[in-house]
Amino acid sequence: QLFTANAIVYPIYAIDGANIYQFTGGVWVLRQATAGTDHIRISSVNPDVAFASAFGVDSISQFYRTTNGGATWSAITLDPAAVGPVSVHDVYPDPIEEDVVWATAMVDSNPAPQFTYNSRIYQSLDQGSTWAVSNTNAELAISSVLRPQEITISNDGHKILYVENSEAIAPNRVARVHRSTNGGSSWSLVNTFSSVSGNIFGDTMLEMSVSDNNRILASVQETGGGTLTIRESTNGG
Repeated sequence: QLFTANAIVYPIYAIDGANIYQFTGGVWVLRQATAGTDHIRISSVNPDVAFASAFGVDSISQFYRTTNGGATWSAITLDPAAVGPVSVHDVYPDPIEEDVVWATAMVDSNPAPQFTYNSRIYQSLDQGSTWAVSNTNAELAISSVLRPQEITISNDGHKILYVENSEAIAPNRVARVHRSTNGGSSWSLVNTFSSVSGNIFGDTMLEMSVSDNNRILASVQETGGGTLTIRESTNGG
């Protein structure tokens, strides 16, 4: 996977599931070995800042941050006080405020053999050093079947945020889109995607237009030989 920002002055990174690479001097350079990387996002405010999420269910998950353009990376634990493993899926720097960062994670509050996963949205006000749970909606905060996926933020100052959750237990295999219009203080369910093939939802991506906050694109991948669909909304979800 290759991740770039919208300007040529931004760093270019690649991941292979275990390592973070940077393209510099005409070659790819290994920058950081990780426990597993799922996303890399570069700050649109300060290109020296980027975040790589390391997704894992059975152990305390960390994400990685660079503040010097990718030269060095540090591992940060999202929620050290959480009871049970924390699986970080997406870390998203705010497009307006450099110090504000958002993250989606799945917290196992009841470890094996029963496993109770709580979907949570976190916000940081210090560029990812410390975090607090943002969502207050009970449907997002307490659930044994929902798990967080992508989060995307409008370019007008995080006035609208979207997060996509997948329900992994048959027969209710759906992906749900939630929206906040007050900076993450509260959330509402705006849409539900049903499985086309009947399989569990795997990777999902959600992106908002840079020029129209009502236009959202979602790619929904179903596992087990399922289909990949691209879905579009032109009315805010």
